[in-house]
Amino acid sequence: TQVERPPLLPQWELLDYCAAEGVAVQAHTPLGAPGGMGKAHRSRLLDHPTVARVASEAAMAPAQVLLGWSLRHGVAVAPKCSSAPHAADCLAAARRASDLTPAHMRALDEMSGQGRPLRVVNPSFMRCIPESRQAHHF
Repeated sequence: TQVERPPLLPQWELLDYCAAEGVAVQAHTPLGAPGGMGKAHRSRLLDHPTVARVASEAAMAPAQVLLGWSLRHGVAVAPKCSSAPHAADCLAAARRASDLTPAHMRALDEMSGQGRPLRVVNPSFMRCIPESRQAHHF
């Protein structure tokens, strides 16, 4: 199943539930939403100080750090690849995911505790769900 799951909204309980039930999880928009309200949030993910620090220490691009974090948690990723070089960078993230040390993973895991969880996808499609049951973290 596809779920929004960047480090700012890791959804640990959902990930644990899916693992217990044998449900494969794929990160939806693992780098942030590509347009609209997500454009600012995408930048927040790629430019987040923790991501930047880990990227520098691991000699990886910020996008590779975010993709590697998901992969290390057993979450599949399918980022949009608009060019051959971009696709190569995304594939490199899979090969380099193991370059993220336990300390890097802890730092990325703890990003959600540094403030309110942040959705990067506009949940307007959730209008069928009562407002009181929607988790808005904009």
